[in-house]
Amino acid sequence: KCIPRGDGTYTKHLVNIYSFEGTHFQEQAKFLKQKVNDFKASILVVDVNGLGSGLVDFLVTEIDENPPYSVVNDDRYNAYKTPNSIPMIFAMNSSSRETKASDIHNLFINLISNHKVKMLISQSQARTKLGDIKDSQKLSDNLVPYVMTDLLVEEVMNLEYKQSGNDTQVKQISKSITKDKFSAFQYGLFYVHLEEKRNQTKRQQTFDVSQLFMAKKPSPY
Repeated sequence: KCIPRGDGTYTKHLVNIYSFEGTHFQEQAKFLKQKVNDFKASILVVDVNGLGSGLVDFLVTEIDENPPYSVVNDDRYNAYKTPNSIPMIFAMNSSSRETKASDIHNLFINLISNHKVKMLISQSQARTKLGDIKDSQKLSDNLVPYVMTDLLVEEVMNLEYKQSGNDTQVKQISKSITKDKFSAFQYGLFYVHLEEKRNQTKRQQTFDVSQLFMAKKPSPY
């Protein structure tokens, strides 16, 4: 969730995390479309470096009652556009010039180390705040976003960053801990960064025409 600050930048909030693994691309695509509707999302960032490209193939076609999506930054998908396609997908390719993996890692390190992203509290803190919920199933359901946030933090803590010249690489310390949530998180943050850069460019190109003209009040003499 991004809240405009008024200067082209945003206050960034990580409001929820879902894990949806081991299913067919079509089911994943339906799930994502439902979440776009639930959260009234303005963009869906998809990692297309590997298997994610197959997911995009389903998102841009008619698979349910929702309109198909279109890709906003890759002309190769234009052939799939229909009159009712919604411009929703940003294809994140970490090998492209605009979205280099090293730049994505560096931005993430900067934002997290400087506390520029607001995140949910820990599961233990949330459990205390939700202590008045007596129904165990309801409590468990309410705690899921906080549990997932704890898992994300665990993934981030399991990473080491290696700098080689201008290149930053991310390695897992323990291979038993995945980095999928981390990857999704940093890709989303990098899209917001690109949006902020576009906003700044627009602000620089916009100027007040009234400042170009100065008139002096005529003298009565």
